Amino acid sequence: MAKISSALSCLPPFVFAVLAFAFTIVAITSRDWAQQNHYDPSLDMKDWKTPIYTIYRAPFKICEVSNSANSTTYTLHCNTFKSHGFDKTSCETVFATQNYSNANTGDARLCEQIHFAGNLSITSTTFISLGFLLTLIMTVVSFVYASTTSKDEATSTPTATPDYHSPSYTPYINFFLITSLAIGAVTGILAQFYGIVGFIQSQPSNGAWASARGNVIDPTQDNAAGPWVEGKALRAWITCAWIFSALAAGAAGAVWRLPVWEKVA
Repeated sequence: MAKISSALSCLPPFVFAVLAFAFTIVAITSRDWAQQNHYDPSLDMKDWKTPIYTIYRAPFKICEVSNSANSTTYTLHCNTFKSHGFDKTSCETVFATQNYSNANTGDARLCEQIHFAGNLSITSTTFISLGFLLTLIMTVVSFVYASTTSKDEATSTPTATPDYHSPSYTPYINFFLITSLAIGAVTGILAQFYGIVGFIQSQPSNGAWASARGNVIDPTQDNAAGPWVEGKALRAWITCAWIFSALAAGAAGAVWRLPVWEKVA
């Protein structure tokens, strides 16, 4: 019974790792890192309640709209970009695109920040995925070992002493598990930071809003679009991913043994 309780104690790190893995996959594949609402140009800003469409931007996706012959119908279409390559990413200088109006044309600062956000999110997803895989292995080993030990206890004589030693390799798996999840959490935080700086602070249209007369709105501007704001991925999914990754690492350290390093004389 004691071993069954010990096996059940491994559920918290496993659950946290599953949640971290799920949220990091949703975040890196989401288009909704940043979004911008567009409104009816005939309306005054004071009447902006419901947008007529919303466009999105992410490290590897740009979603825009195209209107049909019926100007009230807008179709959202998304383009997916690579993480590297000349004129292959979601942000390139005009030297690469040779077009000032391309959706992925930006200045060097903006592109650097977006590339950092994308590359860090790839790194975070990779290490969280590795941590999840190692957590799954540790969980399976814990349950198998608990089941085997319980059977040995049931068949052993009253004077026999059951062997409660777990496999010798599990502390090392746990060490790499915790390291992977910790790296995933840290790089997730950095990806979120660069995402906010790039998609929110450095977007060209956001600068126009911030420098407008009055507070943040200039009623003389002929602009039917609001500012770029954080989307669900940048605001919630990444946050959940690195929080649960950190919780999984902490829970694994509390539940499973770590290697005992011998001191060098």
